[in-house]
Amino acid sequence: IIHILNLLRKKQTDSAIELLTAYNKKIPDNAIIYNMLGSAYLQNKDTGKAIQFFNHSIKLDHQFLLPRINLARLNIQEKKYKEAKKLYLDILEMAPENETVLIDLAGLSQIENDEKGMLRWLNTAAKLNSSAVKPRYLLNQYYYGKKDFEKALLASSELIELQPENVTFLKSHADNLLALN
Repeated sequence: IIHILNLLRKKQTDSAIELLTAYNKKIPDNAIIYNMLGSAYLQNKDTGKAIQFFNHSIKLDHQFLLPRINLARLNIQEKKYKEAKKLYLDILEMAPENETVLIDLAGLSQIENDEKGMLRWLNTAAKLNSSAVKPRYLLNQYYYGKKDFEKALLASSELIELQPENVTFLKSHADNLLALN
């Protein structure tokens, strides 16, 4: 499996599909393999086959969230925002603290020019996981861009608490402090 992931990372999708198809014959009805096949076909720009494999993966394992996330992201690429949002909300029914989904929903809200929704999803992700870095970093960037340096400073302070030696976070915190003075 790791070899296949490396092939996909190197954009050697035909080789990955060949290996995944062979695995699928040895281990039929494996949701992970079907999801990986969907990802490989998506990388090959064959969205029709990708959708088929993602849907089959979900059929095999209703609790497997990754193919749902992949379908939602595909819907966003195709500007099918309502379908994407429905998939994400369905995932949150099963896994209400899924940080990836909350951040993706924030991104979807931003695409739809729903600033309040974006902030709601990011804040939810940050509140549900006290060690979540990404939502705090995105909040910091957002508030800094809006010149709301007090809120940016709060977010960067939380980042520094989580990763006190992270140079990016230290610089961001310093920028927020300078902007306030």
